[in-house]
Amino acid sequence: MTQSNQNHTPPNSQDSDQNHPEPEATDPPAEPVDIPAETDSKKVDQLPTEPPRQPANTSPIIVGLGASAGGLAALETFFKNTPPDTGLAFVVVMHLMRHHKSNLTELLQNYTRMPVAQIKDGTLVEPNHVYVIPPNRELGILNGRLQLLELTQREPAMAIDSFFRHLADDQGPRAICIILSGSGSDGALGLKAISERGGLVIAQTPDSAEYNGMPGSAIDTGLVDLVRAPADMPPALVGYVQKTDFSVEGAKLDEKTLGQLNKIF
Repeated sequence: MTQSNQNHTPPNSQDSDQNHPEPEATDPPAEPVDIPAETDSKKVDQLPTEPPRQPANTSPIIVGLGASAGGLAALETFFKNTPPDTGLAFVVVMHLMRHHKSNLTELLQNYTRMPVAQIKDGTLVEPNHVYVIPPNRELGILNGRLQLLELTQREPAMAIDSFFRHLADDQGPRAICIILSGSGSDGALGLKAISERGGLVIAQTPDSAEYNGMPGSAIDTGLVDLVRAPADMPPALVGYVQKTDFSVEGAKLDEKTLGQLNKIF
């Protein structure tokens, strides 16, 4: 996050380096992910059952998750470790084959008790729901409603960057983005918009990612607030939301408290 939002953003103590240069697209272009029809998944009845305290906000904090190659395993671990009653809403933007039907929605439903749905134009974001981008589309959001946009013809398509920018414009400091496994650098530009608006930026630890190009490029921006393995992200998210006052007039967390949160989670 930028210095203008020091009182709202967790300090980048061990998780990021503010002096890192801008990311360079040195990794190969992100390969679209062809989701397999079946996967060995943990049974739903084995998922976490104890929900944390609900956030005070009436409208949900929206968490955008960007993933590409290797991202399915990261998403599986993330959602298996996310309680179903956090009050958060999750929007998954994954690189998919342009003209192939995706069963990512069905696969993710195996990993969580939250309802998982493929996004339709105008979908209103609700708490404790997971929304999945359809193939051959980019994604926007306006006043809390998801918008399906025409996919740009450039290669590689940067759908994650695009959604993060829209999320920052619509949600401001309430926006949260997570960059998971993937090749290339999609997400590294979009996260800057989240950071500039005072939102939270999280990246997967490169050593836990099957492809570390995307999380590595994100970290290289120097704007990532937390670097975590997928299993460790949910408790950090819940702790952050519970300790942060997102109201315009509310007091922000001071730097000392944010530092303690960063160490705990």
